[in-house]
Amino acid sequence: MDEMARREFVGLGAAIAAGGLCGLKIQEALAQPLERLAQNVPTVVLGRTKWESKIVGLGTIFRPEGKWTEKESDAVIGMLVENGINLIETAAVYGDAEERVGRALRSARRDKLFLVVKSTKVTKEGLLKQFETSLAKLRTDYADCLMLHNYSTFIEYDRVMGAGGGFEALLAAQKEGKARFLGISSHGCSVIMAAMKSGKFDLFVLPYNAAHREFGRALDLAARLRANTLIMKPFGGSGLLKYNDKDPLQHPTTLSVAECLGYVLSRPGASMAIPNMSTPEQVKGVLAAAASFRPLGAEEKKAIEAKGDRAHAGVCLECPKPCDKACPTSVPVSYIMAHVQDMHRLGYNHRRWGDEYQVLAHDFMDCDGCGECEKACPRKLAIRKELEHYEKTIRENRFADVLMFEKMYR
Repeated sequence: MDEMARREFVGLGAAIAAGGLCGLKIQEALAQPLERLAQNVPTVVLGRTKWESKIVGLGTIFRPEGKWTEKESDAVIGMLVENGINLIETAAVYGDAEERVGRALRSARRDKLFLVVKSTKVTKEGLLKQFETSLAKLRTDYADCLMLHNYSTFIEYDRVMGAGGGFEALLAAQKEGKARFLGISSHGCSVIMAAMKSGKFDLFVLPYNAAHREFGRALDLAARLRANTLIMKPFGGSGLLKYNDKDPLQHPTTLSVAECLGYVLSRPGASMAIPNMSTPEQVKGVLAAAASFRPLGAEEKKAIEAKGDRAHAGVCLECPKPCDKACPTSVPVSYIMAHVQDMHRLGYNHRRWGDEYQVLAHDFMDCDGCGECEKACPRKLAIRKELEHYEKTIRENRFADVLMFEKMYR
């Protein structure tokens, strides 16, 4: 088996040879200049695309909390591109991200960069029109990979893959030389697995991190099929890097950028990570973690998973969970409260966690508000209030979110 085939088969962690800055500890790496870090990030071959990419690319949702000016973000994007970070992932619905990337491409050698462009439209006509607009904003005449963006339910997936659907636009763009490869991003585990099995796509974008491991079965399939995956949300939407000691539900645990990236990049089936870097400090942390990356051992992974579980499930994780036994209608109170804590860390308007389309035998809709769970809770948490808020956020707001995405983007 040649080296390229071996790397495709065994996954990223076992394929990276020693070299660069991988012998440095993270604190030593952080002391290096940005340019040297970017230049020494290891590489991996992305399957049948044959593209040799750095193990971290640039995701381009420039979050408001980063408070980057155009000048600051342009400088960082330019620096990354100039020093070898050679995969950028963007989308038509990421605010002004395409314009910012376009300004960076203006001064970069286009053939040295792999550009992933994601389009949301469900019809062939709509997607082709949106894609042409994206190319104009990006100041290029082709995408290295054109993707269907955020198709996470089978209703939507079947629509976009059917007659007259957006997938036909991908094929047309590829035939015209405007898209070299085809891909799909999804927040639905079963959907991304179906896309992998179809054999119609070259690259896949999916969420995975130390706290939200529901997509592990999709990565197992990717490893078996040698499908190449770009991992979004390696920091859990930044939630794994946050902690609020004034919140009674939060466990005093956060993960470092190095732990989050090391965990994801050591996972068989994960080809590379595409974190959103929202601050200059996070850019430095990501590059230092990537440049000094070495595959983690089994015990190291378990330790990071334990921290991820504490960050995700908060104070309810290590409780004996008498609330579950106390509930007369069999609501899995502790399970739901774990996700409540996750949303506390992210902010209650964040409606995505792991595989969004799980179905429980019993959930908060079975709650009759009797309060027995609160009587049994050792911490006397306001469980009914939290479940009511959670119900509104998950059921009502998530439904509104789907309708908004349909109206604005599809």
